[in-house]
Amino acid sequence: MTTDLVPTPPAALGPPETRGHTEIADRVLERIAVRAVTEVDQAGGVPRRLLGVPLGRAKAGPDPQVTAHVDGHLATVAMTVSVAYPAPIRQVSRCVRERVAARIGELTGLDACEVDIDVARLTHPAAPRTTVDHEAPSAPPQAVDRQRRRAAIRAFRPRRTLPAVLIAALLAAVALLATIQVVASLINRDAQVLPVTWLTRAGHDLRWDDPAVLAAAAAILAVGVLLVTLALAPGRPRMIALRSEDPQTTVGITRAGLRHCLTAAVGGLDGIDRAHVRLHRRRVRVNADSPLHDVGDLPQRVRQAVTGRLDELSPMRPLHVRTTVRGREE
Repeated sequence: MTTDLVPTPPAALGPPETRGHTEIADRVLERIAVRAVTEVDQAGGVPRRLLGVPLGRAKAGPDPQVTAHVDGHLATVAMTVSVAYPAPIRQVSRCVRERVAARIGELTGLDACEVDIDVARLTHPAAPRTTVDHEAPSAPPQAVDRQRRRAAIRAFRPRRTLPAVLIAALLAAVALLATIQVVASLINRDAQVLPVTWLTRAGHDLRWDDPAVLAAAAAILAVGVLLVTLALAPGRPRMIALRSEDPQTTVGITRAGLRHCLTAAVGGLDGIDRAHVRLHRRRVRVNADSPLHDVGDLPQRVRQAVTGRLDELSPMRPLHVRTTVRGREE
């Protein structure tokens, strides 16, 4: 006797809101963004940093530093990349932003509403690379948009890493010593980690109007005011903000990268042996040496090369250029 087995029909699926949900980790977006940057010509990674100081030299090997955050169906990405010299920084950063947003949308379905890009280094490619095909750059606007400048200030303001690390280490050490002293007192152990006897005697003998108390209070107040000032004052920006055609993209170049770029522009001129560039808050100082006895129009040519490169980069705040060319002495 045989029995035919009839397959059981699959259970009907419930409504979409009861089937569960899919969560995409921030780390997934970061890896997608890293791979998307590698797909863009002239864009690369940067070395890791320790207390704001880069470790090693930038090259093609390191991955871009990317941080991402998912909020519902929206995604925000911040990355630090390098650009191969002399590729146009604004166009490469725009291409990176478009590629990252497109990849995130294709692979995750999320909307990359904000992609912040920091250009930390200009690198020299080891071999000729294909130039990124973009539209011709348009002339930068004459008036700097206030909203873009504020966004650049927020993005490139100094991190105050060193003061924060020092204060955190000091507070952690004091808290550790106080904890050891309290635990030792609770278990009836004589551990004089802190000068408790001296502090007790000082609290009993000193008065609020004593000079020592007033001096200590003034010193603590000064340190507090200094820390609050460091936290609120914008300080010297980590990067020089550049104009961008995309209002949602914040582009900047480090001061070392700008010095390297301007030095390369001056060093490529005929009649120039070496050049030294110094950046100040609102001006650029260029000192160049020439093997010629009569420098002739070299100062004007050096100035034109520097101003031309600055026009290509288009910083938000105009920089005044001063040049000095020293010829060979008789």
